Amino acid sequence: MTMPLIDVHIITGFLGVGKTSCIKHLIENKPSHERWAILVNEYGQQGIDGQLFHGDELVVKQVAGGCACCAALLPFQTALNQLIRHDKPHRIFIEPSGLGHVDNVATLLQDVSYQNRLKLNGIVCVIDPQHLSQPKYRYHELYLRQLYAADVFVANKCDIASEQDLSLFRQLAADFQRQYIEIEQAQLTLQTIKLDVSEKQQPFQIHQNGAHFHTQVMYFAGDDWHMESLVQALSALGLARIKGLMIQGDQVAVINISDRQASLSYSPLSLIHQQQGVIECIDTQPIDVERINTIVTECRKA
Repeated sequence: MTMPLIDVHIITGFLGVGKTSCIKHLIENKPSHERWAILVNEYGQQGIDGQLFHGDELVVKQVAGGCACCAALLPFQTALNQLIRHDKPHRIFIEPSGLGHVDNVATLLQDVSYQNRLKLNGIVCVIDPQHLSQPKYRYHELYLRQLYAADVFVANKCDIASEQDLSLFRQLAADFQRQYIEIEQAQLTLQTIKLDVSEKQQPFQIHQNGAHFHTQVMYFAGDDWHMESLVQALSALGLARIKGLMIQGDQVAVINISDRQASLSYSPLSLIHQQQGVIECIDTQPIDVERINTIVTECRKA
């Protein structure tokens, strides 16, 4: 008996564009008859994003510690094979690291060993239009690699983007000859990403010079913090990306900072199962651990 193919969707994009939020919105609107799996690959050593996904008929696996096609290749394949064999989902969403090589992940999924098991849908690249006027994003080699690999561009955060930002996004889609979608507050829908994978004209070549990022994970005991002050102080550091989960009574405070844009939300501790606070920082420069420890200590309530 031939088993139906499992639909696979790759949701890629650079640091802080809202990939996790888009997947959360998809989960909130999941068809009740479908069983989904989420496979999250994080660049750092601590899996944070995967703890934020919850829902009925949902399986979540995290692979931390590097790009899924490089340092974390074996754990990624192991997690994927477990999902296929044991969880048997109707649909798999893969969130690669914002610093990952998504084209290589796609090649892996189209390998002959998966051709009778998986159907790769068009690759979705989530974009923050506000990044397009900043050369550090627009011309970063990994950013370009994600754009090239994608079949559809999704402009997220359109509610806070300027007309110039949106014009640059539309021009980008025209330059790359890609379909595009414009959304607000990560409201991505399943119907809009049921697309075929397109043929790319030539393989993308990348030189790794300048593509290196530093990561640092720090853990903190305690369950009572001045959270607004903590987020403000961390945001002022100007790092490329900061994510965190901090225990706050019977809740977990979720910190999300990218390019000085910060958000703070809360989830029940019973859903996250976090035993201690954790903050992960990513930047092109070495992380000042002592400075961050000082900030956190100063924001601890007496």
